[in-house]
Amino acid sequence: MTDPTNVGDIQSLGEYRRQRLIETIENAFSNLEYPGDDALVVDNDRGSVGAASVRDKFAGLDWRNVGDDRLRDASSDLAFMTPDAFRFFLPAHMIATLRHEDRFWSLHVELVYDMTMRPESRQRFMSNFSPMNRAQKEAIADYLRYTATRYPSDLGTDVRTALSSYWTNA
Repeated sequence: MTDPTNVGDIQSLGEYRRQRLIETIENAFSNLEYPGDDALVVDNDRGSVGAASVRDKFAGLDWRNVGDDRLRDASSDLAFMTPDAFRFFLPAHMIATLRHEDRFWSLHVELVYDMTMRPESRQRFMSNFSPMNRAQKEAIADYLRYTATRYPSDLGTDVRTALSSYWTNA
């Protein structure tokens, strides 16, 4: 084990932990199938400009190949997606925030919000998350715990709320 008093070793351990979390997310969500172009957004009749934009942005893509350019301004994209599409594209969003923490701060904040069960959005939350398998739920809980330790003053309280709202018992 490296000496954690050395700043370089601490940074290496942090990088190692971040990489392991990315691998955990990739493995947990590896078996998901693309929901289909017609099942990407909730408002599929093109009545919503936001929904149409999200559909156009993600149609035909595999979450493993979503480029950073598509996710740069994606903090509200998941809100337009059906539960199946939400689950399918969630790992791409999580991994982007881990790989590029400085560029995807607003997305990171939005993901913590989305991962928190609130009384006013309980039905949507459960539709998005309850069908997940144990490995996927554990990956999300690990992501939240990582976020709490990485950003204790910025997101620590929000993450603890998220964890206690669902993820500690999932």
